[in-house]
Amino acid sequence: MENDIERLVPGKHVHSLYIAHLSRYLFAIDYFQEKRVVVNKVLDAGCGSGYGSKELSKHFPKIIGIDVSEEAVNYSLRNYSDPKIEFRVMDLHNLDFIDASFDAVINFEVIEHLDRQEDVIRDFRRILKPGGYLIISTPYNHGNASKNPYHPNELNLDQFKELVLTSFKDVEIYSQKRRMTEVKQKTSAKAPLWIKRIVPRFVKNLFDRLMGVTPFEEMTVDDYIIDNNLETGIVLIGIARKL
Repeated sequence: MENDIERLVPGKHVHSLYIAHLSRYLFAIDYFQEKRVVVNKVLDAGCGSGYGSKELSKHFPKIIGIDVSEEAVNYSLRNYSDPKIEFRVMDLHNLDFIDASFDAVINFEVIEHLDRQEDVIRDFRRILKPGGYLIISTPYNHGNASKNPYHPNELNLDQFKELVLTSFKDVEIYSQKRRMTEVKQKTSAKAPLWIKRIVPRFVKNLFDRLMGVTPFEEMTVDDYIIDNNLETGIVLIGIARKL
């Protein structure tokens, strides 16, 4: 798992990346609690190394975490075993669950890897109970070709919304971004990409502090914002309910 580029392992991958992923799970938990949604059984569809399933288990009675990778599932079992969690090897294109099995399906940073995206969304709806929720996220493609070879099907805002609406009547859309001051935003927007790549990390950290921004290595979940300002962001998050 430590060599798996796409499945994040806390402590092994970039700290800020882990914090960004964790904050999405916390956002989902907060959403259900604020809406007073009764959630008893959750599917973590594409659970990776299992840290998200573990976080969900602190708040909900039954979590099933699935991943197509046997190595990932074995890692999850070794590191995040819990009586409230069941980890299974399973392909999202072939969900082995009966209809109306779950109160919620969580699917973070997976759909961009898949070809038959509409089929997967349709199956998520099938396994949700009436009134159940899908919370799904994907990298926010702002119109540029993806530089990640593992993301053959990244989506822009319209494509993401259209995808979810193939199986759901409505969807709430949010975006996630790093918390930045106005001066940091202006500086980042003006700096050429080649300069960003060659500047040493300690220099970037110094400038971040001078501009009132937390350096990447010191970020907490409070340093990421998830809101409905969709003009900017690094990740799109959709919330849809099965009516």
